[in-house]
Amino acid sequence: MTSPSIAPRDLVFLLDLHLGRIVTTRRVDSSGDNRIELKTILDCPELAEIRRLHRNLRNFAERLEIPCSDAFRAGMYLMPVSRLTEIDEFFANAQVRLDGLVDNLVGLYDRRKREARKRLGKLYNESDYPDEKSLRQTYVVQYSFITLVTPEGLRRSDNGIYEREAEKLRRQFDRAIEESKQILAREARDLAAKVVERLTTPRGGKPKIYRDSLLTNWDDYFELFDDKNITGDKELSSIVHGLKERIAGKGCSQLRNSVKLRREMKKVFTDVVERLDKMLD
Repeated sequence: MTSPSIAPRDLVFLLDLHLGRIVTTRRVDSSGDNRIELKTILDCPELAEIRRLHRNLRNFAERLEIPCSDAFRAGMYLMPVSRLTEIDEFFANAQVRLDGLVDNLVGLYDRRKREARKRLGKLYNESDYPDEKSLRQTYVVQYSFITLVTPEGLRRSDNGIYEREAEKLRRQFDRAIEESKQILAREARDLAAKVVERLTTPRGGKPKIYRDSLLTNWDDYFELFDDKNITGDKELSSIVHGLKERIAGKGCSQLRNSVKLRREMKKVFTDVVERLDKMLD
């Protein structure tokens, strides 16, 4: 939540994340008649583990990211300052985990190349494969934090250009922040509508299957809501915190066994959808 003295843009920063990797495919003319195909130079369990870690790192960033449209380039995430220490520690530890996985790859690298030679036959090319030092230098977790600051060198050189660029940067952040307000409300609306849909039984039909994720998906939303609600939207906050109180202690096992509870929860979530629809109009 914001206070009158704190602008929303002061509650966010950009995470610039780059996950280094080698390119494991090559374009080749395998038949000599200009028909270009792709060959995979390396495909092994050790690389699969590295890719899995990369996915986990991106998923972590996407989970904490303040939702906004593509205002920033790929690999950049708008983050709440309230999570800065957690984010920094996570990615610092990620490099240690990655180093261990790269050690595994390097230890079996010659063996994996022999397997590739056998698999690729005449398409095998030793020059496709970086040496072990290059592997270690490539597989790194590079991240930095960017705040709303225009280089002071611009002010000293030309104050007019400095003010122009500072205003452009402020507008970019402010646009992303305003969009985040709408997207955060839309996410809540869509989650609530899904619950209503599952709790709606067709006339003469059987009750639908209620998976635990129907309600547990809300746990993550509730946990991160205050961090992501950087505009301090009081109306949205009232809806979300009110819903959190209404469904506290209720689970899908109870929904499966109680017609009365299903009707009650359908009414609760229908009301949430209707209120959010009015907000989003």
